[in-house]
Amino acid sequence: MFFSVIIPTSNEQKYIGKLLNSLKKQTFKDFEVIIVDANSKDKTKSIAYKFKNCFKKFKFIVEKRKGVSLARNVGAKASKGDVLVFFDSDGETDPNFFEIAAKQIKKRKIDTSGCYVKPITQNIAIKQFFVLYNFWIFLSQYFYPHMPGFCIFCDRKTFFKLGGFDETILLAEDFDLVNRSKKVGKFRVLNKIRIKSSMRRFEEEGTWKLTTKYMNVFFYRIFKGEVRTDKFKYGLGYHKK
Repeated sequence: MFFSVIIPTSNEQKYIGKLLNSLKKQTFKDFEVIIVDANSKDKTKSIAYKFKNCFKKFKFIVEKRKGVSLARNVGAKASKGDVLVFFDSDGETDPNFFEIAAKQIKKRKIDTSGCYVKPITQNIAIKQFFVLYNFWIFLSQYFYPHMPGFCIFCDRKTFFKLGGFDETILLAEDFDLVNRSKKVGKFRVLNKIRIKSSMRRFEEEGTWKLTTKYMNVFFYRIFKGEVRTDKFKYGLGYHKK
C-alpha cells in the first residue's frame, strides 16, 4: 500500500463528506484512509462511514484526548502505507492528485513534501494572500521549509525517525515537522497539484486579523521558539458552528 491518508476530525459534518468524495474519485487507488476523530458530537462518523467501502482500507478511530498532533500520530501508528499523507478535514482534491504526487515523489526521490494551496473562496483579499503565501512556500523550501497541515506527505521511515508530530506544540506543529525533516531527508514542494481548502478561519476571523496572527506566530517561533501554550487561540475544532 503506497499512501496512508490520515485525517483528524472534530465535528466536521459539513466538510468530511466533500473530502472523502474527492478521494473516492482518485485515479490512483493504492491508498488507505484513516480518520482520527476527537469524539465528535455531530454526524461526522455517520457521514464518514458512508464511504467505508470506497477505499482499500478504511479506519475510523475515536480518540478522546485532544490535540491535532496527537490525532495525526495516532493515525500514523495505525497506518500501513509507505508514505503518510496528512490532510485537514476541510480540503478537497482533483481526481489525478495522488497519481501526479506518486510519480513526483518517486522521480524526484522526495522524503517529505506538500503542495500549494488553492483557496475555496470568492474573497479577493484571501486569494491575494494565498498568491503570496504560495510564493513563500516555494522560496522557503530551499532553506527554511514551511508546509501547512492542509497537505503533508512524509515517508514512513522519515516520519518515525523524526518521532512524528511534536504533541507539546499547539500551533504550527506542521511547520515544525517539515522543518525538522530537512535534517534527515529531502524536502521539496510538489508541482502541478494543489490542495483545495476551505477558508473558514479567514471568513470567521477576518483576512487581516488572521494574517496578522500568522505573522505574529512566525516571529514568535523565530525569537521565542515553538508555540506550546494557547496564546494564539487556534485549535482543532474551535470553529463556529
